[in-house]
Amino acid sequence: MGDVPVIMIVEDDAEMNALLCELLSTHEMNSLQAYSGKEAIEIFSRERIDGILLDLMMPEMDGLEACREIRQMSDNPHLPIIMITAIAGRGVLEEGYEAGADSFFIKPFMPGDIINKLKTLLEKSGKAG
Repeated sequence: MGDVPVIMIVEDDAEMNALLCELLSTHEMNSLQAYSGKEAIEIFSRERIDGILLDLMMPEMDGLEACREIRQMSDNPHLPIIMITAIAGRGVLEEGYEAGADSFFIKPFMPGDIINKLKTLLEKSGKAG
């Protein structure tokens, strides 16, 4: 049995952050919480992170910029990054994929869908628990 995956939740809405944290814990994943893109980059630089749930719209630094910076910092090209956004639209999705996102979920989302996608991406990266 492998290590429990550590997923960083990057979400400025405290209620959504807590909901995602609870969701991960019920699926045997540990989480670290960040409330901004800048905080996410700081945490990523010092912690082992196996995957990221990243909100698109945040103050200071949006999810796109945070995604780009994390991709540049990461030595794992298969690090799962799932963007979560309330903004739907082809342009937003294209920008996200160009920034390095692996997948997108539009709020409101089905919790099981995020878990299934995250597990699939973790398996591909070799980090499944």
